[in-house]
Amino acid sequence: MGRGIGSYMASSVIRSLDARISHNSVRLSLELGRAMKPHSINIIRINGDGKMFVNSAKLGQKYCARMISNSFQPVKKDHRNVYIFCYPNASSFKIARFIRGLATGNLKLVENGRGLVRVITQDYSLTHMLAQAEVDYVKASPNTTLSEQAIRVLDGALLRNPSLDSSLKCLHKTQRNQIIDGIVNDLLHGTLDFWGNLTDKEKNVIAGQISRLDMPLIRTLLDQHGEFISSLGEIVRSNVARYEGRVGKPDLQDMTWIENADALKKKEWKEAGEAYLKERANKEKEAPIGRLSMLVLAAGAATRFGLDSPKAVYQLFGESTQVKPPKGVSEEFSFIASAIMDALNFEKNYGVALPIVITTSPGKRGIIEEHLIRNNFFGANRENITLIYQTGEMPRIYRNLSLALKRDNQGNALPEIDMAPTGHGWALDAVQNHMPPTTEVVFVRNVDNLAATVSDETYATILGALLEAKKEKGRLLAIELAERRKGDKGGSPVSIDGRNTLLEGEDYIKPVAPEVWDHLIEDAIPFNTLTMTIFMEAIRETVKDEGTGKDKYVKKVDRVKDLPWYMVKKSRSVLNDQWPLFQFEQMLGSLSEIVPAEFIVAAKREERFIPNKELWEVPEAVRTFVEQSKKKGISLIQENKEKA
Repeated sequence: MGRGIGSYMASSVIRSLDARISHNSVRLSLELGRAMKPHSINIIRINGDGKMFVNSAKLGQKYCARMISNSFQPVKKDHRNVYIFCYPNASSFKIARFIRGLATGNLKLVENGRGLVRVITQDYSLTHMLAQAEVDYVKASPNTTLSEQAIRVLDGALLRNPSLDSSLKCLHKTQRNQIIDGIVNDLLHGTLDFWGNLTDKEKNVIAGQISRLDMPLIRTLLDQHGEFISSLGEIVRSNVARYEGRVGKPDLQDMTWIENADALKKKEWKEAGEAYLKERANKEKEAPIGRLSMLVLAAGAATRFGLDSPKAVYQLFGESTQVKPPKGVSEEFSFIASAIMDALNFEKNYGVALPIVITTSPGKRGIIEEHLIRNNFFGANRENITLIYQTGEMPRIYRNLSLALKRDNQGNALPEIDMAPTGHGWALDAVQNHMPPTTEVVFVRNVDNLAATVSDETYATILGALLEAKKEKGRLLAIELAERRKGDKGGSPVSIDGRNTLLEGEDYIKPVAPEVWDHLIEDAIPFNTLTMTIFMEAIRETVKDEGTGKDKYVKKVDRVKDLPWYMVKKSRSVLNDQWPLFQFEQMLGSLSEIVPAEFIVAAKREERFIPNKELWEVPEAVRTFVEQSKKKGISLIQENKEKA
């Protein structure tokens, strides 16, 4: 609970809420039983403790089978409607035995003609087992398959019960408490279906989590993406509706193609970029700091690598890749070490320090930090390196639009909401809130892109091209693109309302503009590498605080409100089965919908993009990285000197 609410008040409120729900459940069960009877519809409810109810009657073991059997007897030989509600924390094994009993005839329930059995459950590991049991229909949400008559009955009896609704509203009004307000709203909206199965202690834990969530935003997003979720990601309109009728082919003439520029223009861009990078942002005589800072996105969990440790610390040489390290390079040289060595080469070339901010996941920061300390920060000044948590999280969602709970290895629900990171859109928060005050420009790169460097002439040329685009076209954001090859499905610039804007891949372009997607693939239009350069003035401004007279930062772009939210389908492996889950994500490339962007294509793909998404790619990528480092003049050898 929130700090301002005492434990006694918290438990009192929960008991009050439970009492009201329990009191009304008796009336609800009676009304439900009466509503079902005329329509030959029966409801079997399996609670978390394994107890079963048929309509409103609690079943004992002695006559359980007979009562259930009676409920299955059809009015006609070819017609039977049975709905089995399984609570999310009910034992999968108990439910499995029960359903198998129906199929094999152990309870003598499925012998009178073909009937209609629908299982309404949040336990998606049952899907395979139910199919094997030859249950006619298995759906997680009644609204997707039931007849209009059945929907009307269920809506009236379950979702719009007046007495339950009024009791909950009364509780909300009397408590006047933000947390309880959220709980009540979400009980009514179905996003906390598991609430009634929690103990008081578990409810306190969940309530504390809810108090830190933006539940109005979550409900709004669930309303927006409900169709996507209930269709298991088949109906994608909610993700792309904002782009319908607005998407066209990209304007290739309004992009910078470094390879196509003449030698004089390249020289002009390079010199302008180098001059900018050499300028000091601080006035101190010692430890000069440049105007550029680097943001390294290193929150990836290396799930595709099959590792427990973060990808950032994966060793690029030695036993892990069977690639021999260059002379003088440690075998502990990692993805994050490549970014740090690039920063050290930058400092050597331009005479100013390059501050580095590294985003990590909360559970992996210690591993990255220990890796850096053990290797003496690979020769860098530790004061120039900042590790931050990726704090942007939202709850995962079940198909029935309820918040998902964490699960143990056996699939049993745990009393904790299952949270997920919200994608690389969160990097915008990192840029706005964690860069040194001297920063004027931020270079953003993925930790696993070994070619995304700033210490070489190519980046100076890219920055010079952006400076020209800023002066002539007001562009405050550069998005680097790479040559598209067969199999590359990444996002590309498209024209939205006549302006080049980044859309992330097939799932977002093809549904609204299939001819544009075909153009991007067939004509090999370069794709996004998630390498960007952002002018700070595009996303925040400095103003005087009226109270203190000191400078303070004000956001010009609010990530939560201004960047679009997408729904993404994921899965969880439990007991050799895949459970579908859904999570909210934002993409950093969406910043181009707000800030005019210059799309820049470097001369050759390997100069700016060496992917490492799959483990099998790494050895060849490392060899290419070593070769490109030599061409760029980037040293990989750590200086053996202590840094403060």
